[in-house]
Amino acid sequence: MNERVDLAIDTASDDVAVALVRGGAVLAERRWRLAGTASEELLGGVDALLREAGVARDEIAAIAVNVGPGGYGGLRTGVATAQGLALALDVPLAGVSRLEADAYPHLLAAPEGAPVAAAHDAGRAGVAWAAY
Repeated sequence: MNERVDLAIDTASDDVAVALVRGGAVLAERRWRLAGTASEELLGGVDALLREAGVARDEIAAIAVNVGPGGYGGLRTGVATAQGLALALDVPLAGVSRLEADAYPHLLAAPEGAPVAAAHDAGRAGVAWAAY
């Protein structure tokens, strides 16, 4: 078996993304605009990602999922799918804030103490933002 990988899931908007990360580097990713709903397309996208990357399900070591802000239906589907996969694979699950994830690489690059702001389309709620 190869070194294990982490699975990341983002369904906060109609632009869905799933990725496999190994040792902090993105191994493979799939992004698409939903044609239907996340509940109809997400598992197929994860399966396609695993096939394309040549990664078996039992190589998944942990799962991270976007918990918002974002559209309620997509987030609910992403979290429920991630919970089911984590339970079935017996791996840890982490909820990740979209705003913190967006800000993180900029915080690493910014001078110490420099503020960083992140913004995201939050669906009907408008735009969500936070300063770090």
